Amino acid sequence: MASHNPPLTQAFEKYITTNLTKEEQVSGKSLRQFKLLELISYYAISAKSTDGNVQLLSRARVTFWLQILSAVTNSNSVSPETITAYITTRDNLRSESEIARQKVLQQLL
Repeated sequence: MASHNPPLTQAFEKYITTNLTKEEQVSGKSLRQFKLLELISYYAISAKSTDGNVQLLSRARVTFWLQILSAVTNSNSVSPETITAYITTRDNLRSESEIARQKVLQQLL
């Protein structure tokens, strides 16, 4: 959500603080941290088994998701500059076939 739809991320966070009890908020935060750790682990392992732009992209993703994890853990927002920098890096490192594949997936949403 953070890179694809920042306004949805903000709405989600507002919904949680407005509509959930403190216990539910802690549980939701823990689940979010767990999912972020899964993403980070996936891309860290992926970076080891690839090379070239794919490896650089995996490393960029690890860095980005670590920043998101830090923000979630500290109950902070991620700066728009951080998101923009990641998206720029990501788009520069993607192959043409990957860009085309992502466009097809976005149309399915």
